Amino acid sequence: MACTQFQATHFEEEIQEDTLTNLVHAASDLQLSMPQRLWAAHQIVERSLLAGPEKCPFSVSNISTLPNLVISMLDLAIESDRLPQIAVKVLWCVALHPEGAMILETNDAVPVILGILRGTEDALLAAPAVHFLEQMGRTRPSAVASHLSKAHAPQLLLRCLSRWQDSLEIVSGLLNLFAFALQSSCRNMAEHAEYTERTQKDESLRDAYRSSSSRVPQALLHIAHGDIDTIENSERRKAWIVVRKTAAGLAREWKGISELLTTG
Repeated sequence: MACTQFQATHFEEEIQEDTLTNLVHAASDLQLSMPQRLWAAHQIVERSLLAGPEKCPFSVSNISTLPNLVISMLDLAIESDRLPQIAVKVLWCVALHPEGAMILETNDAVPVILGILRGTEDALLAAPAVHFLEQMGRTRPSAVASHLSKAHAPQLLLRCLSRWQDSLEIVSGLLNLFAFALQSSCRNMAEHAEYTERTQKDESLRDAYRSSSSRVPQALLHIAHGDIDTIENSERRKAWIVVRKTAAGLAREWKGISELLTTG
């Protein structure tokens, strides 16, 4: 990404050689313009990519700066009309760190990203949003489970699966979220069986999944039965085969959950 995309000034030249901590400070500084903060955020993402996948770029030395960084990146993700996906990618980097995931939960990052995913029609923004939710599910499961158990969550995932059914990256991420939602619903179903008197919260959770869970298996089967003969790239064809098999397995499991919720 060229600096000219952000109306480059001497600011960018000065910061190019700065450490990650200084980049975090720049990306967090609400007194700087959005282009300047986005430029610093882009450098953070680049350093993360150089560090390797699934490797958190933040250390003990700069963990204390993460609260301000999270606030700034959420602001950019919502308000910026230029490359908001960069801010979401930085949030994904933060989610790799357990303490960072706690900060993200405290600042309601999960519902913010769910809102972005609900509204965007840009695959370049939807993909990092999905992967951010995936990572939060791994690092801070309770933060994601509490939102996937709400009434609108299955409908949102279904809508996204339909909208992005031709995107390998997004579909694979959505399938992982369906798997996470399935585990959460199974866990709550087991808890229901342990109590003879269910609370209103339990009933609300049950109703939330009952309302749409019957449509999930059909949507997953649609992905599972998708045509791969037209995919010319052999590596992508292999990846889609894995996705199709995953979708078929999830469809069977969601069908079981649907039946339990309907007859229970």
